Amino acid sequence: MMGKGSQNVGIYALGMIAVVLIAVGAYLYVQWDEQNRYGGELTLSSKLLSTYEGNFKIANGQRIAIVMDVRGLGQDNKVSVYQCGVGFASSLARLGKNVTNFAIEDSGCYGPLNRTSITACNEVMHKEDYIILLKGGEADTKYYEDHLLVIVPPNNTIECGVKAR
Repeated sequence: MMGKGSQNVGIYALGMIAVVLIAVGAYLYVQWDEQNRYGGELTLSSKLLSTYEGNFKIANGQRIAIVMDVRGLGQDNKVSVYQCGVGFASSLARLGKNVTNFAIEDSGCYGPLNRTSITACNEVMHKEDYIILLKGGEADTKYYEDHLLVIVPPNNTIECGVKAR
């Protein structure tokens, strides 16, 4: 036979379990909602171009998108990618190009649409003539059909930008 005190403990325990389940459910919903509203991926060409062809695309494009993808990077690498983006933006502006900047972070994409999904930013950036994609990692540069991929190392000391010839 259960006493009144043990019934109260049982009701209290069930109440606490319900509160924990509601909190976990709310957390999972917020995470799912954040991913749906701000997630997605970039869709970029995998067709490589020669340096000559890539330079030609940048030289002839009037509207250039600079995309700084810093997802999953340490602070030093993030700073290097952002500094590289500033170098590209200023050098392209000096050449008379219209530049649109995008920052892709773990929390979404920031650009002309303010904070939005990576999918929405992807659509906007593809309206430009060419894309310069800056990511962190081991230094590398490759030209593709629709973008220039620049991998920027942490603590980068190489000047980023486009030089007029």
